[in-house]
Amino acid sequence: MQRCGWAEGGDPLMLEYHDREWGVPVHDDRL
Repeated sequence: MQRCGWAEGGDPLMLEYHDREWGVPVHDDRL
């Protein structure tokens, strides 16, 4: 997975957030 620049800063929490939340496509944003 290619990561955004802000996720590559070395903070493990930001990396986990990027991979689990930010990097997941949304198919129905009316939730």
